[in-house]
Amino acid sequence: MPTHEVTIKSDRTLYRFMGSYDGERSLPHKILRLMEQEQA
Repeated sequence: MPTHEVTIKSDRTLYRFMGSYDGERSLPHKILRLMEQEQA
């Protein structure tokens, strides 16, 4: 299983996620969806 790294910069904050998974959707899509749910 490949390892992925996603980096998201928001203003002066840098979010870095590392890991692996075998889902059908892309890792950036999953992370952005989780971030949107937390803001709601």
